[in-house]
Amino acid sequence: MNETVLLKNVPQLKMSRLKEWGYLKPETWINADVTWNCNLGWRPSKSISLKIDMTEDPHIILSYLHNGKPIKYRVDLVSILSNLGKGLIWYFVCPETKKRCSILHQVGVYFYHRTAFDNVCYWSETFPNNNKQKYRDIQKLNNIEKAYNLIYSKHFRSHYKGLPTAKYLKAMKWIEEGKDLCEYEVYYG
Repeated sequence: MNETVLLKNVPQLKMSRLKEWGYLKPETWINADVTWNCNLGWRPSKSISLKIDMTEDPHIILSYLHNGKPIKYRVDLVSILSNLGKGLIWYFVCPETKKRCSILHQVGVYFYHRTAFDNVCYWSETFPNNNKQKYRDIQKLNNIEKAYNLIYSKHFRSHYKGLPTAKYLKAMKWIEEGKDLCEYEVYYG
């Protein structure tokens, strides 16, 4: 019987990190090493070598050791135009499922889209049904705190040219969604 794996506990290769590190610049070829420091005491740190080709045929060559055996394979990259009309949004193409995704997870040997694996789930999916509402309520309380921190931050603008900003509207939505919750009842009720 296979044990269920939580996706938060496995190494992940995120497109947002590659962009943040400047690895997705057009017409470049970059070699990089990425290391994961696992907070789980029973698992050692992992590292992976990336060869990122952003020229004519964008792709990444992943190279790493798994149980002492060298693993090396290609992951294609595709882009779409941003809906804001400002540049491109890059995605991995999962070598197994061929799905476009922004995160590849390593469960077992390879980094694939989460749907390529059996017995994987997100942390929130492990809650019994009777606790899912409690989890949602806790999220709403956390969102209220985020909203107030945002609204009262130093350079926050609630309106621009007489119209409410998107951030302000989002913060107000969070406050409205959680206004009827009693913190004591959510945590102890």
